[in-house]
Amino acid sequence: MSTTANEVQQRVHIPLVQPRLPRVAPLIVAGIAVALALLLIVLGTGVVGGVLIGAIVYLAALPLWSLFVEGRRGATDRMMTGLIWATFLVAVVPLVSLLWRVISKGAGRIDSTFLSLLLLQDPDRPAGRRLPRHHRHLADHHRRGRHLGPGGRDGGDLLGGVRQEEQGSPRRSPSSST
Repeated sequence: MSTTANEVQQRVHIPLVQPRLPRVAPLIVAGIAVALALLLIVLGTGVVGGVLIGAIVYLAALPLWSLFVEGRRGATDRMMTGLIWATFLVAVVPLVSLLWRVISKGAGRIDSTFLSLLLLQDPDRPAGRRLPRHHRHLADHHRRGRHLGPGGRDGGDLLGGVRQEEQGSPRRSPSSST
């Protein structure tokens, strides 16, 4: 069987490489969405409204552009990636808000008094009522200038309790008592 040049030209050409969006396409669309969000905020829409509209523009524009260039599969991939990132950001917003509030409201209060064991003193406790036993024990060691090491032993460093365990305790063990 011979093929003529006419038959070769009539065959359907299937490319081996699909067209792709540029690597910076998500950044370009994000820049446009942020610019639109800022414009809406300046025009009086409010921060929440501007951010939501900017996010919707990003989540719609990038997959649409991808649909025209890359096809349905690429557009679906970019849409799912955008939705996953949006879900992550929605989950992180309350955590960032909480951290911001704690740090901004409490930064002036963190000092040596705050970090000491005087935190154990409850201002709402009546004057005659004592601290719980384990709190009194800690407060007593703090007043004497001895700070407890690991395992409740007096130690100046983190390995103090480990060193005492390795060297043996000065106390007698119950099995060796006569």
